Amino acid sequence: MKAWQTTRLVMTAAVLFGLSSFTARSAYLDEGDTASGRPERILPRPIPIPPRDRDNPLRQILRRVDLGRPYTYGRLTVFPLVLRDNGDQPDIRTLDEALNRGWITIREQEQARVAEVVVRNESKYPVFMMGGEILGGGRQDRIIRNDVLIGRNRDTVTVPVYCVEQDRWQGTRESFDRAPFLAGQSMRGLAARAASQEAIWTEVDQRLKQSGTPAPTRSYQALYNDRDTGRRIDRAATRFRAIRTRHTVGLVIADRGRVVSGDLFADPELCERLWDKIIRSHVADIVIQDDGRRDEESLAGGSTESVRNFLQALSRAELDRESTPGDGESFALRGQVDGHALLWNGGLIHVVAFPAPRLY
Repeated sequence: MKAWQTTRLVMTAAVLFGLSSFTARSAYLDEGDTASGRPERILPRPIPIPPRDRDNPLRQILRRVDLGRPYTYGRLTVFPLVLRDNGDQPDIRTLDEALNRGWITIREQEQARVAEVVVRNESKYPVFMMGGEILGGGRQDRIIRNDVLIGRNRDTVTVPVYCVEQDRWQGTRESFDRAPFLAGQSMRGLAARAASQEAIWTEVDQRLKQSGTPAPTRSYQALYNDRDTGRRIDRAATRFRAIRTRHTVGLVIADRGRVVSGDLFADPELCERLWDKIIRSHVADIVIQDDGRRDEESLAGGSTESVRNFLQALSRAELDRESTPGDGESFALRGQVDGHALLWNGGLIHVVAFPAPRLY
């Protein structure tokens, strides 16, 4: 073989090796440390979001989101949503942090009403109250109906709630001092669809009956406080921590392969703070429904195609403006998904979505 031919072959091999190395490196979105301390590789699966003549912040962020590698445990499969590029995000604090630090007060109204509580934020940070968070205390435990953003140093705001403790309305305790749990997926879905208070109480009674949990005041929070149920929820929820990376901004959850809900944030840090709470809310429903059955780990789960269809339906949803007692703008989702989106200063804070019946 001539010298120039040998040189050409060597150069071609080098180029091909370089291309293959680049392809291997670019096959993963992130190789950073996960919540478990182990490196976790996320396989990029682009979500095709069709362009619209009149775009909105929800569609804009969905175009920058990829599907991460799913993980299945028992009936549940979690698909992380990974943001390709993180921009600057406002410093928003969670309700848990605000209550723990004494930044926020939540009280009954002077003339206490089941459907409303009064909130005051005395901190220098906006505080995010996520729809479905359970408020413990007051005259009855409540859950927040829809997402609310309470601005910094904000005077009193009246926030709509549902009651989730039917047989207690007494005593002099007027404040709510804890919000450690998020209502289960089914309860959050009822709230997102503006269910009646009677429907909420029916859901509480059904879950208490399924679990056999003692609840003298018919309190939904008793499900989480029960020692055995709480232990099973904790054990299952920890399985899903390792799939979240520093670029994760949300998740889609499938139950036995069927998509049941999705949560999406613009801020990975806000998602990180609320990740366990969202996971536990879904696990709680499963633990209650499968009481006494053996939890099993599995490597197979929901359909990636169904998740992509769900996210495309989310991108096509119409946003109907609704009133919000806090800062920003609140929208109901209309179309093939139900849910709510909260926007602030032109950007997305959070959206929660549920597939319309029989679609996915």
